[in-house]
Amino acid sequence: MKPEHQIPYLISSLRVMLYGFIEAEFKKNGIKGLSYTHGAVLFALYQNNGAMRLSDIAVLINRTKPTVTVMVDKLEAAGYVKRIRSTKDSRVTMVEVTDKGYGISDVFDITSEKLKKKAFKGIKLSEQEKMIKLLGQVVRNLSAT
Repeated sequence: MKPEHQIPYLISSLRVMLYGFIEAEFKKNGIKGLSYTHGAVLFALYQNNGAMRLSDIAVLINRTKPTVTVMVDKLEAAGYVKRIRSTKDSRVTMVEVTDKGYGISDVFDITSEKLKKKAFKGIKLSEQEKMIKLLGQVVRNLSAT
């Protein structure tokens, strides 16, 4: 098989393995009922001062707004986030991390470190950087309309 024909298979396999690793770490740390995508919402919020517009979360994690709405509903029901009105524009609803949501942020940090350590084992930093650059270019190419 030509290398370029392996790309979709490899990316799909990688996605399944990454999601499985993250979700297993959630369960090990007592975070039940949350999938990788719920974690992506929380991670986006952690990286953006704890509050964002729903539409901005959708863009950042590459999901549709209705999909993110469902994820936020679940996170809100579990007490990890809450919806608040923007202080700058009352028409805008923000999603904000709660104290309970911040209480599991250390699990995200630890999981991220474990994942990087396992995934990049035996790969030089310069090769990691090159891979990130190349994968970023693939994403940009596929995102272009």
